[in-house]
Amino acid sequence: MIDLVRVPQLVGHCGPSSVAMLLGFQGVSTTQEEIVKVAGISQTVEEIGSRIDQLAYAIEKIEPSLTIMGKFNCTSIDIDLVINSLKLPFGVEWQGIFEDKELGQFEIGHYSVLNSFDPNTQNIGIVDPDDTSIYKDGIIPKEVFFPRWWEVNIMKDEKKYRTDGLGFVIVGQELVEILQKYGFSPVNYEFLMASSSSP
Repeated sequence: MIDLVRVPQLVGHCGPSSVAMLLGFQGVSTTQEEIVKVAGISQTVEEIGSRIDQLAYAIEKIEPSLTIMGKFNCTSIDIDLVINSLKLPFGVEWQGIFEDKELGQFEIGHYSVLNSFDPNTQNIGIVDPDDTSIYKDGIIPKEVFFPRWWEVNIMKDEKKYRTDGLGFVIVGQELVEILQKYGFSPVNYEFLMASSSSP
């Protein structure tokens, strides 16, 4: 299991708080509020959250020596590679499950960080920034997680597009080429649009 300092999220800040955890792992101290400000999404984050390209832009400005590398349609092999071989926490965008006293149980698009993977049981360790997540700081079985590993984003044209199986890591330049060999790419808007489809 990869040690990770959990950052409890503010409303709509699951992406920035997950990125803050990933940056913290790389020795970069920042806050979800700073990430939101640098990404230029302060006016919209509480209502519609954040896209991966917006978070990538913030990372580039906050710590230019680091790169966010992403891949769509990830598999167990990708989780195993990142966590067990490269020893890195793995950011994901998925459909989280939450429990609220007033709302009861509900589901919504969400960012979290994976920090362990057992190749034998296929159980996945997850560090969830949302205090109402039923998987906060816990284990999620592969058969529960994988069908939920998708999201719908609002793009620049204000239309909704679906993506599947997005996983991402924050790395130094020395790991960029290695990750590219396994199908990971630097994250930007074009990267996101290339793998998006109308839901």
